[in-house]
Amino acid sequence: MTFEDWQFGRKLSRLHRTRDRIEKSYAKKMHDSFKARSSHDEKERLINSKQMDLEECDDDINMLTTSHLLSQSRKLFIEPPPRESVVFWFESTTFGGRYLTPAGVTKLRNEIRAERKASWEVIQPKAALIVTLVTALTGLSGAVIGILSFLSKAPTP
Repeated sequence: MTFEDWQFGRKLSRLHRTRDRIEKSYAKKMHDSFKARSSHDEKERLINSKQMDLEECDDDINMLTTSHLLSQSRKLFIEPPPRESVVFWFESTTFGGRYLTPAGVTKLRNEIRAERKASWEVIQPKAALIVTLVTALTGLSGAVIGILSFLSKAPTP
């Protein structure tokens, strides 16, 4: 996991917590509105306001996810899904941005994972060899130090 992936996870978690807070806040407002026997217009206004706030938050989540995946794909030289495809892209009704659909997110994420796995498979044997050599050299140097220590402390006859 890279630092960029960690940052993305933190930002995404923050946005999901914000979305949960919006849901809870409006649930309380709706409950209070029904309890106070507010007018139908007031209840309708609350519902519309909640929907707008949730759509804004969903847009932020979609924008963050799409930009993160596109950034990762650019770094790995992976072609993103075609922008004309309605299967992989949709246009937001809130702000008009174009974001990846769940199918687009899945496709791009799978391609990124496959590319990372392929690059790791190239590096992994070399890394294993280096770890093995370092371990062997550490053991050998410990044995040499032990023998030298024993020989230097040996009593003379």
